[in-house]
Amino acid sequence: MSERVPDCQKETWRGLRWSAWISLEGDNEVYKQLANTGGLYRIRAVGHDSLIYIGQTGRNLRERLRALRKGVVADEMPFNDPHTAAPNLWVWQREGRLQYECSVATVELDTPNRQALEDMLLWAHRIETGKSTLCNYGRFHPHWMKFLDRRKGIRGYRLEWPGNPSGGYCTQPLQLHGRELDDDWMGLVWSSNVPLTKANLKIVPCIAGVYRIFAQDKRELLYIGESKDIRQRLTTHVKSVWPTSVLAFSWSTMDGMDSSHHRHEIEVDLIGAFYSVHKRPPACQC
Repeated sequence: MSERVPDCQKETWRGLRWSAWISLEGDNEVYKQLANTGGLYRIRAVGHDSLIYIGQTGRNLRERLRALRKGVVADEMPFNDPHTAAPNLWVWQREGRLQYECSVATVELDTPNRQALEDMLLWAHRIETGKSTLCNYGRFHPHWMKFLDRRKGIRGYRLEWPGNPSGGYCTQPLQLHGRELDDDWMGLVWSSNVPLTKANLKIVPCIAGVYRIFAQDKRELLYIGESKDIRQRLTTHVKSVWPTSVLAFSWSTMDGMDSSHHRHEIEVDLIGAFYSVHKRPPACQC
């Protein structure tokens, strides 16, 4: 009997047409199997049920993964450009002796929709596996620090003990619940909705969490965000140009929100869930 393939690794995952898996360290002939158009890609480690990384590009999937491969096989930890995931994959490969494979799906979408689709896949992965991908959300290995300054040539290094705050546990995935303007949407406890004005920001606590901005007259969600200081972030939004002048907002917080990668996990869950229902991102999510 063949082993069961996890949903997130199937060629039909979430309604997309994914290519066959190939070795991330394959040669140029192997890479010719990958599309040279824009789309989404996923990285897995051989023998593991979950995914390591999910990404997207509007340019060339083949070249994007070649850039990632170059960083992963480097002798020293790479910097995070041209590929932001390269340092993470480099570290986990060496610490876990992982063998990576990649698969792609071509899509013809603009940047906001492609990014929201990526968020939907990341959320779906958390729902299906109960955990986050290792190398998204700004997560990193607990025993390593990322590079400090490319201009000074200071690369990442191994710690003597697990001291990287971005290497801790992942939050519990949010389950689809309610509608996007409900006060218990996605199982979170949201504050009361109030008009987005400078005067109303005084009631917002200077705490970490997630928030949502919507057109109050149309009852339409426009934007989902996160911040280590919700009041400060909303202050910048008051000054922004919006498609309507009748705006409102609410916020939510929970344990663990002081960690950047935890806030990003929750933010991505919210955007991903919205996309799964409406097949588009919030109107001003870009």
